Amino acid sequence: MDTLSNNKIEISITKQLHKKEFVLLLTFKYNNNIINQLRKLKKFTWSKTLRGWASPFSEEILKELEKKLTELAILKIHPPVIKKHTKEG
Repeated sequence: MDTLSNNKIEISITKQLHKKEFVLLLTFKYNNNIINQLRKLKKFTWSKTLRGWASPFSEEILKELEKKLTELAILKIHPPVIKKHTKEG
Protein backbone atom coordinates (compact mmCIF):
# COMPACT_ATOMS: atom_id res chain seq x y z
CA MET A 1 0.00 0.00 0.00
CA ASP A 2 1.45 3.36 -1.05
CA THR A 3 0.58 5.45 1.99
CA LEU A 4 3.72 7.60 2.04
CA SER A 5 2.82 9.52 -1.11
CA ASN A 6 -0.76 9.89 0.10
CA ASN A 7 0.44 11.43 3.38
CA LYS A 8 2.65 14.04 1.75
CA ILE A 9 1.48 17.56 2.30
CA GLU A 10 1.42 20.07 -0.57
CA ILE A 11 3.61 23.15 -0.23
CA SER A 12 3.03 26.08 -2.56
CA ILE A 13 6.18 28.11 -3.27
CA THR A 14 5.76 31.57 -4.76
CA LYS A 15 7.84 34.70 -5.25
CA GLN A 16 6.22 37.68 -3.51
CA LEU A 17 7.05 41.31 -2.93
CA HIS A 18 7.05 41.88 0.83
CA LYS A 19 8.28 45.05 2.54
CA LYS A 20 9.95 46.19 -0.72
CA GLU A 21 11.94 42.92 -1.01
CA PHE A 22 11.30 39.77 -3.01
CA VAL A 23 10.78 36.73 -0.80
CA LEU A 24 10.14 33.04 -1.24
CA LEU A 25 6.76 32.37 0.31
CA LEU A 26 5.76 28.88 1.43
CA THR A 27 2.13 28.15 2.21
CA PHE A 28 0.78 24.81 3.39
CA LYS A 29 -1.57 23.18 5.87
CA TYR A 30 -0.14 23.18 9.38
CA ASN A 31 2.44 20.41 9.78
CA ASN A 32 4.97 20.22 12.65
CA ASN A 33 7.52 18.17 10.69
CA ILE A 34 7.70 20.71 7.88
CA ILE A 35 7.79 23.66 10.28
CA ASN A 36 10.66 22.04 12.18
CA GLN A 37 12.60 21.53 8.94
CA LEU A 38 12.08 25.20 8.01
CA ARG A 39 13.28 26.30 11.44
CA LYS A 40 16.41 24.16 11.07
CA LEU A 41 17.27 26.04 7.88
CA LYS A 42 17.26 29.29 9.93
CA LYS A 43 16.25 31.28 6.85
CA PHE A 44 12.47 31.27 7.15
CA THR A 45 10.21 33.24 9.46
CA TRP A 46 6.45 33.25 9.82
CA SER A 47 4.83 36.20 8.05
CA LYS A 48 1.55 37.14 9.65
CA THR A 49 0.67 39.49 6.78
CA LEU A 50 1.41 36.94 4.02
CA ARG A 51 0.10 34.02 6.10
CA GLY A 52 3.05 31.83 5.27
CA TRP A 53 6.74 31.15 5.82
CA ALA A 54 8.99 33.71 4.12
CA SER A 55 12.70 33.90 3.31
CA PRO A 56 14.77 36.31 1.24
CA PHE A 57 14.54 35.18 -2.37
CA SER A 58 17.50 33.18 -3.68
CA GLU A 59 17.96 30.16 -5.89
CA GLU A 60 20.30 28.61 -3.30
CA ILE A 61 17.53 28.63 -0.70
CA LEU A 62 15.13 27.12 -3.24
CA LYS A 63 17.58 24.28 -3.97
CA GLU A 64 18.08 23.70 -0.24
CA LEU A 65 14.31 23.49 0.21
CA GLU A 66 14.04 20.89 -2.52
CA LYS A 67 16.69 18.75 -0.78
CA LYS A 68 15.16 19.04 2.68
CA LEU A 69 11.45 18.76 1.91
CA THR A 70 10.96 16.41 -1.04
CA GLU A 71 10.57 13.38 1.22
CA LEU A 72 7.99 15.13 3.41
CA ALA A 73 6.03 17.13 0.89
CA ILE A 74 4.96 17.74 -2.68
CA LEU A 75 6.51 21.05 -3.74
CA LYS A 76 4.45 23.16 -6.13
CA ILE A 77 6.87 25.76 -7.43
CA HIS A 78 4.99 28.44 -9.34
CA PRO A 79 6.56 29.53 -12.66
CA PRO A 80 7.60 33.09 -11.71
CA VAL A 81 9.89 31.61 -9.04
CA ILE A 82 12.06 29.77 -11.55
CA LYS A 83 11.53 32.01 -14.58
CA LYS A 84 14.58 34.00 -15.65
CA HIS A 85 13.83 37.63 -16.46
CA THR A 86 15.37 38.45 -19.83
CA LYS A 87 13.48 41.65 -20.62
CA GLU A 88 14.05 44.89 -18.81
CA GLY A 89 11.62 47.63 -19.05
